[in-house]
Amino acid sequence: MLANHPYDVVNKVPMSKWDTVNGSTVYLVHTKHEFLAFFELLMTKKRVFCDTETTGFNMFVNDRIVGSSFGWGSTHFYIPCRHVDSVTGGRQPDQLDMDWLRPYYQEFFAQEEIEVVGQNWKFDEKFYYVDGIIVKCKRHDTRILWHLFNENAPGALKVIASGWRDDLGRWNPGIVDSS
Repeated sequence: MLANHPYDVVNKVPMSKWDTVNGSTVYLVHTKHEFLAFFELLMTKKRVFCDTETTGFNMFVNDRIVGSSFGWGSTHFYIPCRHVDSVTGGRQPDQLDMDWLRPYYQEFFAQEEIEVVGQNWKFDEKFYYVDGIIVKCKRHDTRILWHLFNENAPGALKVIASGWRDDLGRWNPGIVDSS
């Protein structure tokens, strides 16, 4: 349960500090009060990293967004909206409703001067479109950019970060791995 998570103050609002990884802090945004504090900060940013969690790959049939993460610098936020309990199949508590989030996401993504960076962003953008959110901001897809950098490299985020072996068994370092 979320009560076990430590709290930190973000934009004058106590917020669940979900995790700290390599000096970065991840906040779990699960109330309207927390979201509004997060959104106020988000609207001041010119470049934001965004990742979208979905139930699957078929946005035009029945798969949907279950959460969105946004980050800048060493600060990151995760906003769950449609997670279901794996045992009961019911909606998990402590998350926001996409119908409530939609106008805020629409307002943010409609800003043409904002830059959004994401891995496989073309995929994520289709999910937002199906949810009624039109993305007009500048988009940078790291998967496409990586392909332009090295068209022979696999495009998965883990590979881009860590590296891979090519067909001849040669090691190719990723962005994080400098060996």
